[in-house]
Amino acid sequence: MSTDSKEEEINYIDSNTPPYPYVISIPKLIVLNLFTFGFYEIYWFYKQWKSLKYENKLKVTPLGRAIFAPIFAYYLFKEVSNNAKRLEKDKGIEAGALAFLYFFLTRVFLGFLPLIVVQNRINYYWQSKYGNRLGKSKFGLWNWIVIGISLLVLYSSNYNSTKSNSLTTNSNSDQTTSWVSFTEQSGQFSVLFPTYPKHEKQYLPVENSNLQLPYDSYLSEVNNRLAYIIGVATYPQSIDISIPQNNLDSALAGTVNSNKSNILISSANSRFNGYPAKDFMISQNSVTLKGKFILAGNTMYEIIVSYYETDGQPSTYERFINSLQIH
Repeated sequence: MSTDSKEEEINYIDSNTPPYPYVISIPKLIVLNLFTFGFYEIYWFYKQWKSLKYENKLKVTPLGRAIFAPIFAYYLFKEVSNNAKRLEKDKGIEAGALAFLYFFLTRVFLGFLPLIVVQNRINYYWQSKYGNRLGKSKFGLWNWIVIGISLLVLYSSNYNSTKSNSLTTNSNSDQTTSWVSFTEQSGQFSVLFPTYPKHEKQYLPVENSNLQLPYDSYLSEVNNRLAYIIGVATYPQSIDISIPQNNLDSALAGTVNSNKSNILISSANSRFNGYPAKDFMISQNSVTLKGKFILAGNTMYEIIVSYYETDGQPSTYERFINSLQIH
């Protein structure tokens, strides 16, 4: 290698050699900020503080000031302005106004706009000082990788959102062609379900007694956001059902108290095919439970549709409720 080439290599200045000038084009500044949703600004502030620390002999921690960029932006802009004015008095920038703009614009991912002015002065300063010896940071492999990852994140987010909306639409649509007619094994009742239900038997304690009440539940899940449920409990003769309203109130209270997250939104007395009933709506975190309790003889029926509040009441609610036939 010749002496001239060695000298040229030694004199070449870029962001990896003291004083670490970070000179980039304005398009690169804009593109990387947009495709990283503003995270590139942290890296940008770090690189600029690193070069200023060396150039202006500052006692600062570049990474710390980069992480808290909105707080320290004014001081960086002021240092940049002072450097530019040392070369030419009218090349200074309004550090206070730009810092004010940055503080508010960064909240809406537009913080890069005032940085354009600052980067112009930074480029001017280092170009004036080192001329042709100055190396500029161009689009490199890692920049393209970052952009590629950002595009994948955007695509994935959009795909998941579309899929979620599709599921919601499907879950709330009137699936008239796929519903099945279900009849309880003993013929006690029949109802329409969107899918064949899963059966589970439990024994519930009766308040103020040693009795256990047999409880059969039938669950039909469309997806993890929408479910149709019927519960059936037959009271023994020792339980007084002479005042149906008391039994309906007690059943609703038991459902509400079964989960600490349950909040009773509304309830109203009603009739269902001649039987005393109680309509209700319960909020359970982000889920709504809407349905009826129906007392037919000594048997309590609980019919519920469970759905996410954000999805809204499914159009199939009335169809499910009205399909119940008590034999």
